[in-house]
Amino acid sequence: MSGQFFGTDGIRDVAGQGRLSRDLVTAYGHAIATWLSEDSPRSRILIGRDTRISGPELLNQLAPGFLAAGHTVIDGGVLPTPAVQALCREEEFGLAVVVSASHNPAVDNGLKFFDTTGRKLADEVEEAIERLVQSVLGGSLRPSGSDPGERLEDGGAGDRYLSFIHDLFANMDLSGITVVLDCSHGAGSELAPAVLARLGAGVQLRGASPDGLNINDGVGVFHVEELGPLVHEHGAVLGLALDGDADRVLLVDEEGEVRDGDHMLGLLARDLKERGELPGDRLVTTVMANLGLKVFLSDHGIACDMVPVGDRSSRRGWRSAPVSSAVNNPGTSSSTRAVAGSETDSIQPCGCWR
Repeated sequence: MSGQFFGTDGIRDVAGQGRLSRDLVTAYGHAIATWLSEDSPRSRILIGRDTRISGPELLNQLAPGFLAAGHTVIDGGVLPTPAVQALCREEEFGLAVVVSASHNPAVDNGLKFFDTTGRKLADEVEEAIERLVQSVLGGSLRPSGSDPGERLEDGGAGDRYLSFIHDLFANMDLSGITVVLDCSHGAGSELAPAVLARLGAGVQLRGASPDGLNINDGVGVFHVEELGPLVHEHGAVLGLALDGDADRVLLVDEEGEVRDGDHMLGLLARDLKERGELPGDRLVTTVMANLGLKVFLSDHGIACDMVPVGDRSSRRGWRSAPVSSAVNNPGTSSSTRAVAGSETDSIQPCGCWR
C-alpha cells in the first residue's frame, strides 16, 4: 500500500518534517491506539529504534496517544527490527513499533508497525488507520482510556533477543572462524557482534560506533565492497554488511567478492532442496532479482516465482504456494531479508521465527 501517510515500508520522511511532523506523529499515536483498542484494549506495545538522534523525540511524540488510550508502552531502546518482531510474537505484545528509516541517511526517520504476530500491518489496517488519522486531525477523534497507561523502560530486551537467537542456533559452533562485520553504525552495533561471539566466531568490526548522526554514513549495505580488503587483511572467511535497522545483509566471500541476495537465496534453496526441506521445491523472489538466479534454480530443479517489490507482494507469493524465502531491495543492490521456514505462514524476515 502507498497512501497519504503510509508508504511501502511504513511511514518515512525527514525527521520533524512532512509525514513526520510533530502534529502528524502525535496523530498517528492516537489513531493507532484507537484501532488497537477495538480488539485489544489495554495492550502492551513494544517500541524499538535505531541509533538516529531523532529517534527518542519521535517516540516521545508517538507514545502519548497510546498512553491516553490506556495502553502500556514498553521502550526497548535501540533494537534491530528483527528483534522487535521476534519479541513481539514471543512475548505476546499487542503491537510493536520500530522507529527507523532503515538504510536512509541520518536526517531521515520512519515508523514501522507490526501486529501481535510480528508481521507488518495488512493493507486494510493501514487504510483504516489513515482514516482515523484524518479524524484526529479534524478534531473528531481523541481517544482516552478510563485509566491512562504507563510507559516503562525495558533494558533487558536486547539480552532476551540474544538468548532467542542463540537457542535457534544452539548446535552451531563457529569457533576458529573469523568474520568481518559492518554494523552501519546502526541498531545492530551491539547485538550483531554479540550473537556471533556467542556462537564462537572471532569478529572484526567496522561501523559499530554510532553517535546519532553517522548511521549509514559511508558504511553498511551500500558500501559492502569495502569489506573485501578487510576480509583479506584479517584472514576472514566472510564479511557481512548490515543496514541501519539490521534487517538486511549483504555478504563478501573469502575471496573478497560481493555476494548479494541472489547468491544467498540460490545457495540456501539448493541446500534445502538437497536436504528435502524446500517446500514445493519453489522459491519466491522479486522482479529485482537477476535472471541468473532463475537459471541457477532451474538447473537444480527449483521453480522460481518473481513478484513485485515489497514485503506484502512477497507474502502474497508465499501464501499462493509452499515456498522458502524472499528478497527485497534497498535500492541499487539486492539484500537478503528473509529465510526459510517449514510452513508458508512461518516464513518471516531475518530468522525471526522458529
